[in-house]
Amino acid sequence: MGDPDDMPVRKRPTITPKTRLRIFGRDNFKCTVCGASPALDTAVSLEIDHHVPFSLGGADEDGNYRTLCRRCNRGKGNDEVLNKAVDSDLLNWLSRVNPEILEAMARDGEAVAVANAEEFAEIQKLNRVFDGYEITLIPNTIIGFHAGYNLGIYTLEDNGGPKTNFRIAPRG
Repeated sequence: MGDPDDMPVRKRPTITPKTRLRIFGRDNFKCTVCGASPALDTAVSLEIDHHVPFSLGGADEDGNYRTLCRRCNRGKGNDEVLNKAVDSDLLNWLSRVNPEILEAMARDGEAVAVANAEEFAEIQKLNRVFDGYEITLIPNTIIGFHAGYNLGIYTLEDNGGPKTNFRIAPRG
């Protein structure tokens, strides 16, 4: 066996301005995690991120690049222990909304759910850090007690206020 010091080092290539512009355009010049855009807030700075971190073998190709704002990119890192902890927090939160959400995702690979506004905000916040789930809003106006009850797995904490109807599925 060779000396580890003799092993080739994988060098990170520079992302060209042309590639950067292409990825920003593909992602509509918005952070793919939080939606921040320099068009709406001049303090927002966009960066190109490796979805699978370069340090963990992520490819240097368009399919592994995504647009993130500086805040989201600096917050994510590639710390798998942190990612697992945040994923666990998100799964606990989904179970708190209604344990049937996790059952449906395990059984069907996705779930359609209705959560109150506060619950949904927390789900989005946790997923922005971990980014392990695809969350798609289902456009509806849902306000009041039991409003939206027949639209999906329903919140256990019906506060009578606004509700959000959404689909959630693990990425990948």
